[in-house]
Amino acid sequence: MVSESAARAAYAFVFGQQPTDRSVVAPFLDSADPKQMFERMVGHPAFLARWQSVVLSEAPAISGLVASDAEVMAQFPPYTGPGTPRFVTDFIGNKLRTSFVHWFESVNGHVWPPPTAHTHSLHQYGEWVGTLRSVLEGDPSKPFVVFELGAGWAPWCVATILACRQKGFPRVHATAVEASLSHLTYIRQHFADNGVPPEQYTLNHAAVMAADGVVEFPAVEDAAWNYGAGVGDVQLVGRPGAGNMVKVPAVSINTLLTGVERVDLMHIDIQGSEADAVAAARKELKAKVRRMVIGTHNRDLEHRLLFDLSADGWLLEQEQACVYRIENGKFSLYLDGNQVWRNPAV
Repeated sequence: MVSESAARAAYAFVFGQQPTDRSVVAPFLDSADPKQMFERMVGHPAFLARWQSVVLSEAPAISGLVASDAEVMAQFPPYTGPGTPRFVTDFIGNKLRTSFVHWFESVNGHVWPPPTAHTHSLHQYGEWVGTLRSVLEGDPSKPFVVFELGAGWAPWCVATILACRQKGFPRVHATAVEASLSHLTYIRQHFADNGVPPEQYTLNHAAVMAADGVVEFPAVEDAAWNYGAGVGDVQLVGRPGAGNMVKVPAVSINTLLTGVERVDLMHIDIQGSEADAVAAARKELKAKVRRMVIGTHNRDLEHRLLFDLSADGWLLEQEQACVYRIENGKFSLYLDGNQVWRNPAV
């Protein structure tokens, strides 16, 4: 048997919404253990409908020079080893402690298979393709540089480093920027758990904004509960895992790129501040960054990025638009989106 609190936490993550009452999670409470509960949830018709309803629009290959998504994924043999107790492992071999995400005890020791466009994985398919395509286009004779803005536990820094190891890159450097002080501890541990030494990464405690300064950010008291906090997000105050607002440093992309010659991959997921931060750094991004994978959280943000970046000559390789639902006559965000952009000038 599993507890109601564990079932509620797992339901919120798997289905993308809080259960309205006990009756919603009741069918899962008689699961023999958390792992069986998780397996029953991801096999539920509502879950399959959620993920199969997401439509990915992939930009066509240019003169046949851009490998298809499937060809990119095929270049990275999936991890075939056993699972590790107290961890989940993704297909690239990236190990994540179950204590980092509230409901992950339910998948203790699980190994995630390679993602596809129409199956659920730990992260969205477009993010994986954009990340791995960056590694394939990199030059092993030069340092590979990755930035992750809004890093959480820095999954994309570590995934990129592991993918670069597969392809023989002797020099890789990652920069992780995160506003939640409690999550910085997770980042350091996640690097260590995956064999990444401190000299291979830089940590920056800051919120990424359009300009440098100081901003208010929700104090994340239970780091395993909350990865969706944003600047000025007062609605999170008092919810599980979030405390009062605190002041944190703000850093612009322009400042982060000062002294940097080239960035192979920049992953940006800063909970609604993406368009402002990118707009304020268009010149530097165009001059220095090869590819961006950007998380999106509303349609206005998506539109702004589409017009600003395309006007600067960036090529949209892939887009997964935000998915909304109607509840009691009101629209609410159901699933975040992402955009993958390539800069032919770098």
